[in-house]
Amino acid sequence: MAKSPAKKNAKSPKKSGSGSLLAWGLAPIIGVIALPTVLLLAVGMAPTLVAFFIVDRHPAKYSTRAVGYLNFAGCLPYAIDLWRSGGVWDFETLFTIITNPVTLLVMYSAAAVGWIVLFVAPPVVSAYLAVTSEMREKQLKARQKKKGAYVNYIRKHLTKMIVPPS
Repeated sequence: MAKSPAKKNAKSPKKSGSGSLLAWGLAPIIGVIALPTVLLLAVGMAPTLVAFFIVDRHPAKYSTRAVGYLNFAGCLPYAIDLWRSGGVWDFETLFTIITNPVTLLVMYSAAAVGWIVLFVAPPVVSAYLAVTSEMREKQLKARQKKKGAYVNYIRKHLTKMIVPPS
């Protein structure tokens, strides 16, 4: 078998390292400065971590996004409580928040809503698109039928005008 010629103009996409460098540089600093907040989010965002590392295989990480956004919304009120109660280094409030079952229920329920949205949205959108495409098809067929009748009427009268009666 002959080998296909290699493309000379094909360029491999270059990734910018400045964004990841910035993230890897800031993450440890933020982890040290705001350790209780990081620990709260690590416990509260566990469903998002599961979605990211175990469940979601798609490159765009749609499952992780759906679960993560709502999971973060469930964690945010408790992070604000942590910040307001004693500042950044208040471990007593952190352990009070983490050991409260209602807190974990709210955080994980918000993530569950993300999973529900992820599984319910595609069939709903599919049904909506099917209904709208059927309606559009009916409109186009009615329009085509109306124009077809008009074209036939024009042809009939034009042939009478162009071709003299014999």
